[in-house]
Amino acid sequence: MNFNSSEYLKGLRAHALHLVDIWSDDGSHGWETVLADGVYLSSWQRRVQTNLCCELWMGMKTYSDSTGDFLTEPYFNISHNGDTFILKVWGEFWGNWPKEKYLGMDFSSDAIKSDLDKTLEGVSNAWSAFGVKGNCGCDSGNHVGGGDVWWNVAIPFETREELVGNEFSEKLRGSLVKLAEAFSALLGYRVKVNNK
Repeated sequence: MNFNSSEYLKGLRAHALHLVDIWSDDGSHGWETVLADGVYLSSWQRRVQTNLCCELWMGMKTYSDSTGDFLTEPYFNISHNGDTFILKVWGEFWGNWPKEKYLGMDFSSDAIKSDLDKTLEGVSNAWSAFGVKGNCGCDSGNHVGGGDVWWNVAIPFETREELVGNEFSEKLRGSLVKLAEAFSALLGYRVKVNNK
């Protein structure tokens, strides 16, 4: 078959994620959508070829709302193995690393363990509507670039029509909402540098 990754990812952006084409006051151009109350997804990627990169926020309703907490950048990649399409989604939740410390969240702290366990379980189970579980884990905060949570998932589907169908779209958007809810439990432990 003639498989065009860019075409499918643009379909994902428009039809499955419902990202709306917008222009900001400063003339920059991108796409945005509200997944649920306080859960916001945006993309400022100019060209979509092999991956679609978005930003997932908690506590925002529109791009013009300056409040909110940045959670993670979901990267979407679509491949076809000759029989089935695979939507791969991955990203990280960063704990922030101030230059004077080069440390992020301290995952060895007793204070974080309960919420971290709940977050990792929630991230893994966020994709249950598709009948799959995600993979996730945390990187130690005791080195440069440390203190983050990585996650990924592979979602199979059979046709392009399925990708742009309402059922698939609702499942994917619901999974991203659950992902945001899972990561929001860790916001209180993030090193206070900035939103990213």
